[in-house]
Amino acid sequence: MGKSKIYVVANGKTPGVYKGWQGVGQAAEQVQGYPGAVYKSFPTRSQAREWLDSIPGHHPDVMAQLDLMGPEPAGFGGRKTSKPQTSQSGDHLKDLADGKSVVYTDGGCLGNPGPGGYAAVVLRGDDREEFSGGFRRTTNNRMEILACIVGLESLPEGSDVVLISDSKYTVDAMVKGWAKKWRSRSWMRNPTEPAKNPDLWERMLEVCQVRNVTFRWVKGHAGTEENERCDELAVAASKGDDLPEDEGFVEESKPLRLF
Repeated sequence: MGKSKIYVVANGKTPGVYKGWQGVGQAAEQVQGYPGAVYKSFPTRSQAREWLDSIPGHHPDVMAQLDLMGPEPAGFGGRKTSKPQTSQSGDHLKDLADGKSVVYTDGGCLGNPGPGGYAAVVLRGDDREEFSGGFRRTTNNRMEILACIVGLESLPEGSDVVLISDSKYTVDAMVKGWAKKWRSRSWMRNPTEPAKNPDLWERMLEVCQVRNVTFRWVKGHAGTEENERCDELAVAASKGDDLPEDEGFVEESKPLRLF
């Protein structure tokens, strides 16, 4: 029998320390469907305390719960041997087992252009983090690209990463080298047509330059669990109150109609 873990929810429906993942009132219920959930499993309470101290925000109630649990049982080791808690399907399980990080992303907007949102789910060993945000007026493609950037920027430089997106535009631009070509042409697709979203493509190329990133395309709305989760987060973000301006968004002028 493996040693039991604790599940620490720093940001969720009810932040706290949980002894189980699945089940009524346990950790999974606190984070599933909650935008921006932050949580992690630990084999020891000391590791949980260190993690809480290292992440943004102040979590005195959660820390107090850890303190109330008392000292570690005698002989309790601190080595992590557990697999990721969430039950997933697909190739990314092998990627995680090989020591790679996996980033799922999605983005979109209501109207195109219109209110938009982006989201990334980042899997790294036993860690699972969610990122999301939105803007008052933007485009689908800008949100797809930004989701990738945010997910990748959350990982250390030098990381081996598999990024999984349902945006062919984004994946093809990186895999087929389109973005690099646009940059080499001073952000022109051809002699007469500028490339769109140069501000985001510049950031994407920079973040990928210091990480080893493999891009994969996945069909959207096809039941891939983490892709569906990203879609849920992005939609929720696009409907948020007081959304900021997307300063890089350029409104395209429509040609005048002559009668």
